[in-house]
Amino acid sequence: MAPAVRLCIEGVRFHPARAIPDRSRVALLAGLRRILSAATLGTALAGGAWLALMAAVAWRSAHPLIGLVDGATRALVADAGAGPVLDEAARTLPGAISLLTPAVAVAVLVTLVRYGASRVRAERRLRMTPEEMREELRDREGSPPHRRAGPRGGVAAEGAAAVGQVVAGGA
Repeated sequence: MAPAVRLCIEGVRFHPARAIPDRSRVALLAGLRRILSAATLGTALAGGAWLALMAAVAWRSAHPLIGLVDGATRALVADAGAGPVLDEAARTLPGAISLLTPAVAVAVLVTLVRYGASRVRAERRLRMTPEEMREELRDREGSPPHRRAGPRGGVAAEGAAAVGQVVAGGA
């Protein structure tokens, strides 16, 4: 929505020079450091572990189905009476497909756990420190006029000087 509003207000602003890479803005070593950082490698290892878990469950669940397909394929290739193999496959195929339910359940579980973990990490990054919280509350309260400028100046001192002039008869 925001890009559409900007487009309506500012119009089309295309500058081909901005599409050309600027070597001064690209830091190769900083990029490589970021790619090879402990956080990136940890994220890659965690992703690999989750993927291995899902693959193991899928393999274990699909193993009977793979055996049926392999047997039917061998019977068809050998052309040695595929009828009994296909009949057995037709009987056991629904049961073998239902064995894939754990793989789907693990995939959903992994997705939910990873989403929850990334959400918690994002909220921790956004969380204020106690000092930031005190500053925020102090800024929201606002400061009284006599505190703003200190003991010798500011709104309170100017108001007192004006009152003193009126009382003394000067304006």
